[in-house]
Amino acid sequence: MSEFTSIENASFRLQEETDLHPDTVMLAKLLMQKLDADIGFDSSWDRPNTVYSALEDLELSGMGSWDLQQVFFIWSLAEHMSCFDFVPHGGFQYFYHQFGLPSSDLDLGKIARAVMKDCDREFYDSLPETFRVYRGQEASIDLGCSWTTDLKTAREFSIRGSRPGRRNENPAIHYADIKKSDVLVALNDREEFEIVWMMPRSDGLVTAPVPEAA
Repeated sequence: MSEFTSIENASFRLQEETDLHPDTVMLAKLLMQKLDADIGFDSSWDRPNTVYSALEDLELSGMGSWDLQQVFFIWSLAEHMSCFDFVPHGGFQYFYHQFGLPSSDLDLGKIARAVMKDCDREFYDSLPETFRVYRGQEASIDLGCSWTTDLKTAREFSIRGSRPGRRNENPAIHYADIKKSDVLVALNDREEFEIVWMMPRSDGLVTAPVPEAA
């Protein structure tokens, strides 16, 4: 299957590994192909806005069922989020709720695994049922949805934010123990051990000083 694009791989897996209706898979594939064409040669700085616009267009169009909206949301993040220079956390958290994912009847874990790239599937499969995630960021801003299982990576982001050369004034690290079922998407093609977790809870969430580099 190495000759197929990742979208074709993912659509095949969705048909083989999930209980989605074939029409839902077909429509989601068409939306992903359009998104890929729209992204074209976008920079890593522009790509998040293109994905956000595609999600917004789907919402405003009223096209399809919640199943389609949920699959496209997960698939678009699995395919493109690792290439973002920044993440519109609030916007993605909005669509997560607007498309009904918190109360979904779908097996989101199976869907996510089906659309992940091979390196991301391997990382996802290695996760235990319960594990710790970290998020490094500026202390004064709202929590984002990109976390990591690697404390060193969280420390780097707590100091520099999402772009090298910058420096946060008040770096902080948040961490929590979550379940594998809480994971929306796992990403590791940049070896940042990234976990997309959309529903941070105040209970069990800890904010800690940024540790010194080892």
